[in-house]
Amino acid sequence: MDHARREYLVAKICAGYLRCQIGEGICLRIEHLRVHQNYIAQDIYSSAYDKAVEENLYFDEEVVEWMKEQGFWSDTDDKRLEKIPIDIDDTKVSMFEAQFNKSKQDSLRIFLRKAEEQLFRTLQKRHRYDHLTCSGYANYARLNWMIENCTYYEDGKPYDFVHKSISEVLAEWQSSGITESEYRELAKEEPWRGIWSASKNGGVLFDRMVCEYTTQQKTLMAWTRMYDAISESPNAPGESVVEDDDLVDGWLIKQRRDKEVADGQKGTEQLFSDKVANSGEIFIVTGSEKDDVERVNKLNDPISKQAKKSRFSVLKEGGTIDEANLPDVRQDLKMQGHRQFKDSLKGS
Repeated sequence: MDHARREYLVAKICAGYLRCQIGEGICLRIEHLRVHQNYIAQDIYSSAYDKAVEENLYFDEEVVEWMKEQGFWSDTDDKRLEKIPIDIDDTKVSMFEAQFNKSKQDSLRIFLRKAEEQLFRTLQKRHRYDHLTCSGYANYARLNWMIENCTYYEDGKPYDFVHKSISEVLAEWQSSGITESEYRELAKEEPWRGIWSASKNGGVLFDRMVCEYTTQQKTLMAWTRMYDAISESPNAPGESVVEDDDLVDGWLIKQRRDKEVADGQKGTEQLFSDKVANSGEIFIVTGSEKDDVERVNKLNDPISKQAKKSRFSVLKEGGTIDEANLPDVRQDLKMQGHRQFKDSLKGS
């Protein structure tokens, strides 16, 4: 994105409204909801939702079951929707860890883009019939009210929807979004960085109350704060990582996962005596829920996870095996023997 494009997007976000050219010499302004209008819009949503319930429209969970009955969705789609985000996070972490291996990074990035595209298509499929739900109906009613009451000619007169209908103007507004990639670049570059810095010294950021900030304004602020927090971190990554969205995501995910493991281990140690906590292995009985098992699995460090994986492989091949013959135990015994041998040489 060049500087001129960044200037345009920052001006658009700061202005807090959308200019919409609908014909020769005709330009509309679609304003953001003010605080009293937002109150009305939420009331519109609530009333429309109640009406949808009375008319027996689907709840969100019900429409998924209906889609499965019609063959529009399946259990496989459910699993895919659960697994792809995990694959995406894992790939970003692998890219961060391979930051000095460009060929590996490039192949991972190709896989990442394909996974993101697959996730996008799966989400599109999942939400294709949201208009049949109570929440979908209510949200459409709210958006229609917003467009009808927040659209003006440039001279300030309310728009009469002569040239374009409410639904057509709504479509224009919905297609005017800013991508995540654009937000992230804006958050790191001028002219926004200068505006953000000035606001910290008493300058006014936007010409409205905080509760009236637009979605675009709040989104840009969120990304900016994220990059500020990264730069202030004692373990901050290098500039080349920060400039690469995939790599910095990988760094953030790794930091979060490491903290979850450390917090989990700290919490678990508090449950046991010193004798148990210092044992080589601790067995924890979980509930029947998948999340319970996953939380315990996350407490294992990489070495423990590899040992667990190798044990399962041996058991799968041989069925039963003495503990002393487990790969990781044999390795530990071997290393222990080496240490004892070295100690004996030192003693002599």
